[in-house]
Amino acid sequence: MKTIGLIGGIDSSATAEYYRLLSLGVVHDLQRVTPRCVIWSCDFNEVRRLRHASDEEGLSDLFRDAAIRLEVAGADLLLICGATHHDVAEHVQRAVSIPLLHFAGPVAERLKVEGIDKVGLLDPASAGPDAYEGPLSSRYGIDVLLPTAAERASVERAEYLEFVVQSDPTARRDACLEIMARMANDGAQAILFERTDALPALRQGDCPAPMIDTVSLHVEAAMRMALEP
Repeated sequence: MKTIGLIGGIDSSATAEYYRLLSLGVVHDLQRVTPRCVIWSCDFNEVRRLRHASDEEGLSDLFRDAAIRLEVAGADLLLICGATHHDVAEHVQRAVSIPLLHFAGPVAERLKVEGIDKVGLLDPASAGPDAYEGPLSSRYGIDVLLPTAAERASVERAEYLEFVVQSDPTARRDACLEIMARMANDGAQAILFERTDALPALRQGDCPAPMIDTVSLHVEAAMRMALEP
């Protein structure tokens, strides 16, 4: 079995979710198999500083260094934990001889199977359009709707009410539902999300369109690659 290398530390909850899903393993030849993995955790504060400064070269250098370290550690394929920083994926891939599995491929494959060509993305506030619209639209012809600045601000206000003031225990859930309803009204056939905490206490029946977890699809595709001879 191949060893999966995780470039993490970008967001601690995202890194933990990738590791959790990998640890669940997969049934192969009637046995549960857990892929081997190694993690290089980047300094989140450094990632955030470079992102806020729009320093793409600095981000590329940081992730290239992580990829090289993982290859030296024995990784056979790489994942960047979360879609947000895939705008530097091509730069990272050129630095190593092992494949980097881009999140867009598994997501687009799932959408095409279900006949979906327009989606909404309930994304973290730090995510920019290039991370999603670029690969999904230009490579696979999928139209991506993003939250507006006002909608992102509404989620931030809701988080303040729910977690700081503690005056409204459903504020974030209600804000997310409003955003998803707007996206569905604008033609989204499904809603993508990349962090489980981005959809607080929501079930499939709450959403006006099917919800698709991009992290699970990314991990499942990596496990299939790890099982290839």
